Order: sequence, then C-alpha cells, then structure tokens
Amino acid sequence: MAQRVLLAGGLLALTGVIVGATGCGDDGLEVRGRAPISSAADVAQIVGCDGRGQRAPARLDLHCHAPRLSLTDLRWRDWAAPVAIATGRLVSGDGDTPATVRASQLVLGTRTGQYRALAVTAGSGAARRTTAVDIDDRGPIDQ
Repeated sequence: MAQRVLLAGGLLALTGVIVGATGCGDDGLEVRGRAPISSAADVAQIVGCDGRGQRAPARLDLHCHAPRLSLTDLRWRDWAAPVAIATGRLVSGDGDTPATVRASQLVLGTRTGQYRALAVTAGSGAARRTTAVDIDDRGPIDQ
C-alpha cells in the first residue's frame, strides 16, 4: 500500500511539474504556422483541369479542351503510395469503356504532394491501349 501511495504521489508531482512548465489555458503552448506533413496520405493529390488538387478523385478530365476525355467512377487503391491504381470508366465522344488508371511520379512538396503521371489503359483485345498523361501544377497536359 505504501508503494502505491508513493507511486501516486510521484505521478501527481510529475503532473504538477508538466502543467507548471507548459501552462494552462491562455498561457499555454502556442503553435504557429502549418503543422508538418504527417504522411503522403494527408496531401497526395492529382491536379485537375480546374487547377485544383483532388485527393483520390472519383472523376478526372484528361483533356482540358475539346474533345473531352474523362475518367469516371474511379475507385482507388494504394492512394498516396508511390503508385496508386484505380478502376473506372473512360468516357469520350464515342461512348465509354472500362479503364484502369496508374498514377505515379508522386512528388512531395512542403504542403502538398502531386502525382505527375497517369497511365490509362482501356479497351479489350486488339483494341486495348495504354495512354500516358503528364500532369503539371495546372492540370493534365493536353497532347
């Protein structure tokens, strides 16, 4: 019993030292600026045609000018990994087809991370094609 009282008293004293050192209420610790990035998952994004970053987008336009070419119904796995994979649909003026998207070249900055390259595979059989799409800070680069 004496050991428990001594231990409890020591913890209480330690708590008092910590509270005294850090303060309470308005006199407490002040944090300024942005918190550091805790993981790529917090910041990884793909920049769309509107120039805005999107995390694991469900829809993404590949050509920002006519003719439109879009990915829809995207479901991502391994988001924020060096390579993220999505399945969805490739939609063009000719209709739509199942597609697989491979996002790569994840570049982490001080506040954001951006995938800089996509490989879009669509079609089946002899019509199956993979198209590379580069992305910069303004969105997909029309090629």
